[in-house]
Amino acid sequence: MKYGRNVFVAGAAAAALGGSAGADTIVVNVFHFDFSTNLPPAPITDPVINVGDTIQWLFVNPFHTSTSVGGIPEQWDSGLIMNAGQTFDHTFQNVGVWHYYCLPHGQDNGDGTASGMSGTITVVPAPGAAGLLSLGAAAAALRRRRGERIQVGARSGGEATGVGLDEPAEDVTHRDDATAAGAPVEDGEA
Repeated sequence: MKYGRNVFVAGAAAAALGGSAGADTIVVNVFHFDFSTNLPPAPITDPVINVGDTIQWLFVNPFHTSTSVGGIPEQWDSGLIMNAGQTFDHTFQNVGVWHYYCLPHGQDNGDGTASGMSGTITVVPAPGAAGLLSLGAAAAALRRRRGERIQVGARSGGEATGVGLDEPAEDVTHRDDATAAGAPVEDGEA
């Protein structure tokens, strides 16, 4: 059972605008039938990382895998982990939303997503890689659920920008005429 998912839009926007320049290792705990950066009773969370960061899966409970769905640029498979405390690492080289699952307890849905015991890694451009233009990529990369709207705003050189996404759109609407940082982009506006 998932306890909830947190999407940190502000953190992704901050990462896109700049920050520390080194690759990080982020631990994702594998326990019971969940993947999370937190352990219970904290909410289940999927990480948002930068290109070049490493995810280290820490298998709190054995008899699980961390296996990417097929047909995506980021491919990995830990194999079946037999001992509690073992780890498996993968360094992410591509911006995107990467779904994965546990082979015995989840499944590849065949459409780039997974279900059952599954998780998501969201990879945004490394800090400073593309400056303000990274906002659109960061928003596009964030995991979206049907009906969820994502808005990102920033101010650069006195000009405000906004990015908005609606399901099932596949593109990012970039708006240069927002009147204030974080101003919402309304449906049909571009």
